[in-house]
Parts: sequence; structure tokens; C-alpha cells
Amino acid sequence: MIRYIALLRAINVGGHKVKMDRLRKLFESLGLSNVETFIASGNVIFDSPAEDARTLEKQIEDYLRKSLGFEVATFVRSVSELEAIAGYRPFMPPRIQCRRQLALHRFPVRPTERRGATEAHGLPKRG
Repeated sequence: MIRYIALLRAINVGGHKVKMDRLRKLFESLGLSNVETFIASGNVIFDSPAEDARTLEKQIEDYLRKSLGFEVATFVRSVSELEAIAGYRPFMPPRIQCRRQLALHRFPVRPTERRGATEAHGLPKRG
């Protein structure tokens, strides 16, 4: 069994409310085991024999859409994949000591596809 974490985008916003015990039962009905939720965040930890996280992600998304009646963007990674992401240091250590943070975001489309590149980066449009 592989330990996975599913990050469910906006499951409890925009007028949607899903209780965590119901969410756990939905995951269990997919045959997933040791299902745990983390507060009302939409983060679900579980075990599965499936080796392909992307296929599992699609199965969960489809099942949640059918069961809840709305789309739930789902991001599934194994615990070891998330540990590697958290441990990744894309930049060389700074010569000057200062506090730095790295944020990981997943966008369905690139910001530049929705609007101009200057707007996507918060720059004012030219006249």
C-alpha cells in the first residue's frame, strides 16, 4: 500500500459545505483505506494499492463530482513525492542571510492565457 495525500481545491467554499466524516466515507467507498482528513481543509490522507497517482486523482475527481454534484479539482501525490517537493531548494543559498519562503501553486491554465502578460504580473497596461 502507498500512502497518498489528496488536496481538494475549494471543497468548502463558494456555498459548498462537505462535512469531513462524509468526505472520509466517500474516499472509503472508493476502496481506499486508513482515510483521515485534516480539519476542514479538504486535505485527505489515505492508503491505496494504486501505483499511478494521476489515475487515482482522476478517479477521485470523477467520483466526487458524481457524489457531491459539483467539480472538485483534485491534486494527489504520494507522501514521498510531497516530501521531495517540500525539500526541493530551487535557488542557491543566499550570500546574505534573510528569511525566504517558497509557495507552490497549481493553476488550471497559465495566467497569461487568461489575460495579458503585464496584467498577469500586476503591471499596469500601457496606454
